[in-house]
Amino acid sequence: MIRPSFNQVFTKPSVSCARLLPVLYTRHRAAPDAPIIRVRLAHVHDHAAVADLLARVAEVPDAVLHARRLLRYDPRTHLTLCATTWQGGHEVVAGIASIAVDGDGRPDELLGDTDVLGVTDALHEACRAHVPTALRATA
Repeated sequence: MIRPSFNQVFTKPSVSCARLLPVLYTRHRAAPDAPIIRVRLAHVHDHAAVADLLARVAEVPDAVLHARRLLRYDPRTHLTLCATTWQGGHEVVAGIASIAVDGDGRPDELLGDTDVLGVTDALHEACRAHVPTALRATA
């Protein structure tokens, strides 16, 4: 049996990955003394942190189930963006946004920790950056 090489397996970009490249990673700083906020695509490893954010900030009754629903998305139709910042030497999820890929740039859900300055602005900016150019011209 011949196994494919590393280059054959991992260097062929799929169409969905090519569409998502502009929103994979952004940085935002609300003020010079504010922490840097990193916005990236959320993934299943963020489950505990997102559930904690939902329970702490939004007081969602079943935060674990809601976090699972947010993190299981089809990237061809929907995205979940995660805003993180460094606190105490480790990365902390400070906000989360859910957006339709072919939507108008307004998030379906947006939640940010009020203790982190500029987190909702960073998420709104990342959502607007993903809107197709044709929709941006009409908005």
